[in-house]
Amino acid sequence: MRVPLHKGLQGIRLFLINKRDQQDLSEVKTLKDLQRFPTGSGEQWSITPVLRDSGFHVVTAEGQRELYEMLRLRRMITFGRGVFEIFEELEKYGAGYPELVVEDHLALFVPLPVYFFVSPRHPELARHIETGLQRMIEDGSFDEHFLKYHGEDIEKASLSRRTLFRIPNPHLSAKTPTENSPLWFNPSLLTQDLN
Repeated sequence: MRVPLHKGLQGIRLFLINKRDQQDLSEVKTLKDLQRFPTGSGEQWSITPVLRDSGFHVVTAEGQRELYEMLRLRRMITFGRGVFEIFEELEKYGAGYPELVVEDHLALFVPLPVYFFVSPRHPELARHIETGLQRMIEDGSFDEHFLKYHGEDIEKASLSRRTLFRIPNPHLSAKTPTENSPLWFNPSLLTQDLN
């Protein structure tokens, strides 16, 4: 089912940084400027080859703690996390790394949908789930659900004041519905009164 469950929000990346590097990152004006800084990513994460293909020098590690430690030691300058990951992770790991902060003016977008797949042995279940998701999209409850779980993180991200760079994801399936805009996050959702 090609319905991005997080509306592509996983692909809007904010950066954890060592606070000593904020000044240098404040001078970033172009994607090329950003690519000068080594960035961290998980060894097996789907975004890692996408970053490399787009010209980033990627420093990898197997686990999250290792990545945080490498960032603390400045073996990388940025560590991109999805909007709905970064604040929770910083709260979880941040006490051990007081020098790490969320960078304050940059964001990177790469199409990175998260899907719900069902075994081919259960086509009826797949049809039911897909029908349910389509109904939710049509009646607006998909967006309500999305904002219920991600609205606070989106607000914290202050996307409107960030410089957003876009890179392609050549690893996406041709079946990815990138042109179906209701399936992807749109900041205008935040102006809707959902109460």
